[in-house]
Amino acid sequence: MKSVRVRVTGRVQGVWFRGWAAEMAQGRGL
Repeated sequence: MKSVRVRVTGRVQGVWFRGWAAEMAQGRGL
């Protein structure tokens, strides 16, 4: 059960990081 929770949390963090990276790239005009 613990590993499942970690996997879901990692997926959510990955989505958040991708969105943040895309925002930073747009802000810098990349």
